[in-house]
Amino acid sequence: MIITTTIIHQKQRVNELLTCIKKNLAIDIINKYVIFYEKKPEDITFLELLKKFDNLDIVYIDFRPSIKYMIEYLNKHYKNQTCILTNSDILFDNTFNLLQDVDFNKCSIALTRYNVLSHTNKFNFNYAGHTINYNYHDATFKIKTMHTRGQSIDAWIFNLPLKHDNIDIDFPLGTYNGDGYLNYQLSINTKLFNPVYDIISIHLHKKWNPNSYNNINHSSRTFWKKKYIQHELPIPFCHIKQLPKK
Repeated sequence: MIITTTIIHQKQRVNELLTCIKKNLAIDIINKYVIFYEKKPEDITFLELLKKFDNLDIVYIDFRPSIKYMIEYLNKHYKNQTCILTNSDILFDNTFNLLQDVDFNKCSIALTRYNVLSHTNKFNFNYAGHTINYNYHDATFKIKTMHTRGQSIDAWIFNLPLKHDNIDIDFPLGTYNGDGYLNYQLSINTKLFNPVYDIISIHLHKKWNPNSYNNINHSSRTFWKKKYIQHELPIPFCHIKQLPKK
């Protein structure tokens, strides 16, 4: 299984991004990262840190890639692999090893993320979500899904090659409301499940202020808010046992 993401250098978040890569590559079922790296002249040091990891395929670009651009590369170079398309600040854990029995010829996954409550509470951000006590390296803390209706999908899992000639995926990963729109597009060709009760993905962003969403200006950079919302598809929470098995 491979992880695919985009990265652009953010000086204040280097440790978070490197932590996600290191921890995710340590999961048994994960064997490679494919990183679409938007290179800038000032990020040489960060790039050298990335190169220290084994099992990285760094695709150098000078623009923010669309999902279509990424998928076309993956279909060509990683045919017959199972792919996790995700934002760069999403931390997985060993629950992902449960996916080895899932038949991805019969379904795909759209996975809602968890937030670390201690990160969001400081911004007085109150919202509905599924909360659990999470154990990580001998520490226990609370994490909470971003909402309850199957929104805030930050990881999609599917087999390659991904059929895309009849769907619209020509927009960037990680744009506001784009996840629900991507859910809808993928659902045209496959059954989507959201086994968030058993498969854990955590948004690792200590200084993330969720209230900043209220101030987003939907320009051509963040793409068509109206188009996203017209076709937004939440994916209901479920357990891994509900997915088709090999």
